[in-house]
Amino acid sequence: MGNQNHSLSATRFYSNESLPSAKDIDWLIVMGGPMNVYEDDKYPWLAEEKRFIEQAIKQDKTVVGIYLGSQLIANVLGAKVYQGQHKEIGWFPIEMTDEAENFVVFDSLPQKLTVFH
Repeated sequence: MGNQNHSLSATRFYSNESLPSAKDIDWLIVMGGPMNVYEDDKYPWLAEEKRFIEQAIKQDKTVVGIYLGSQLIANVLGAKVYQGQHKEIGWFPIEMTDEAENFVVFDSLPQKLTVFH
């Protein structure tokens, strides 16, 4: 599989790196970190990251969150984010939802698999 004319970039909000325009991206993948979604006072860049996520969602971009990233997306969409009753650390089974099966990026994955949390 060759280049397919895609480009990949990363923005480190915590390092005050400049952001692309949300209109110039197709996908936004929001990664994790050790902080929690409500620590804007301790990590001021979280507010800017949330604004960027909101812009991408409003522009109908594909937005995927990993760990803290999924919590940030939930927060931007108005959900309450809270600590679960049990820690999810280690290897656990997951399975595809009907919605996930509609994304070509998941085509090569089995319906059920065990992943590291």
